[in-house]
Amino acid sequence: MKILILFCLSILFLDIYPQSFEIKIINSDTFKVLPNNLQYSFYERNYPKSISLPDGKWLQIENNLKKYEFSLENNLLNGEWKEYNSKSLIKQKGFFFNGEKTGPFFTYRDSGEIFSIYYFYQSSTSEVCFFYNNGNIESRAIGISDSITLQTFFYENGMKEYEGCIKKGKILENGLIEQFNIDEWKYWYENGVLKLKGCFIHGKRNSVWNNYNDKDEFIKSEYYIDGVLVKESKTNEFDIDGSIKGIINN
Repeated sequence: MKILILFCLSILFLDIYPQSFEIKIINSDTFKVLPNNLQYSFYERNYPKSISLPDGKWLQIENNLKKYEFSLENNLLNGEWKEYNSKSLIKQKGFFFNGEKTGPFFTYRDSGEIFSIYYFYQSSTSEVCFFYNNGNIESRAIGISDSITLQTFFYENGMKEYEGCIKKGKILENGLIEQFNIDEWKYWYENGVLKLKGCFIHGKRNSVWNNYNDKDEFIKSEYYIDGVLVKESKTNEFDIDGSIKGIINN
């Protein structure tokens, strides 16, 4: 079966390589146009290296419009890469190095505003940011380890809304990956004043959770064990072991 597949791919190679390619010049850059029997995505997969195209800048055209713009070197994606929408505006752009996504990849709304940025290292995502229509950041996720991500969410005015770490767990029966909050989480009012802070253990509130109003005044202290509220106080702050840490004087 493998021999048959390789043979068929070799026939494809023989069919496309000797032909002369359509040339387009755009903004002083010279591009070769992919034949109709090839797609850009072909070069993001591990097909046999016998199927190759010449080095240089390439276009994939659909319905007489640019769909993809990319560069090949030694049969690998290298350099700037762009995807266009149906209005011929950039939908996504980024860089490849030796066939691997590297650095920031930008995604844009049809109206032209930036929607997201994915940061890659050897095609693995290290950070993801999403943006509001006004250009302010909406959320950010930074990989701390293979299983832990620091997530931050923002108000539309640019102030932080809440922040903390999420840990990946086991794969559930529906195929999704279990996720739960861990360690300290903080929540803020839209004016930037701290609203609430406390710790999670495996997705459940544990130990001390302190609450404040939007004038940075103490409201109450709560003490949780395995997600269950054990006690609370509007005059005293609890320590991590549940004992009284001190009296609050607003």
